[in-house]
Amino acid sequence: MRHWILAFLGLFLLVGCEKTEYVYPDGGVQQDAAPQEDAPPSCGPEIYPCPPYGTVPGTVIENLTFNGWMDDNKDGDPLNDPYRAWGLDYFYQLAKTADVKFLFMNVSAGWCSVCRSETRTLPKLAADFEASGVRVAQIIFEDNDYNPATKEFVEQWVQAYKLPFTIGVDAAFKTGRYFDVAATPANFIIALKDMTVNGTPVKAMQIVMLLTGYSETEVRAYLTDLVANSQ
Repeated sequence: MRHWILAFLGLFLLVGCEKTEYVYPDGGVQQDAAPQEDAPPSCGPEIYPCPPYGTVPGTVIENLTFNGWMDDNKDGDPLNDPYRAWGLDYFYQLAKTADVKFLFMNVSAGWCSVCRSETRTLPKLAADFEASGVRVAQIIFEDNDYNPATKEFVEQWVQAYKLPFTIGVDAAFKTGRYFDVAATPANFIIALKDMTVNGTPVKAMQIVMLLTGYSETEVRAYLTDLVANSQ
């Protein structure tokens, strides 16, 4: 009888002390965290649209997160603000409080000559479409030598091109699931809230268009049409 009781207690302790892993949206694993049902929600009407997510136009983009700079103090120089994490949820929430409809997100690399040509045009593009409810962000994933982008490289990039908008460092190349690297740069036009565009309903954070390569004339025409025909 004594041996049976000890065996029962051992089984109880084994089960009671087993570690539990909670998988969080960023892919990290936290052990022995608070009960999972108490974890803050990762999506919802006030946070970010919930799955399913996709990688092509017509689908909702997941809440990609990057380290980088945002022009928090609105002085036109993001480098005057802290280097910190930010995600697409920032723009989703911005659209709830301001008349902002679209995000034009460019993904570039230092070795890409077309990317550099496009980057020179982005400050004026951002200024020309700001009043129409368009915001611009740029993501850099590699440096001049095809190495993962670093904070230092992207900081020099921002200084060289005098970029006034949100900047992200994508050293892990999270954006690579959306386009062929050989077609860099990639330009996303993302609807920031539920609306109708050219008579077609779109969901918040839906990829409306994904363009590879760059034609300034084409991009401006797309944005002009979207702004004029969105409700």
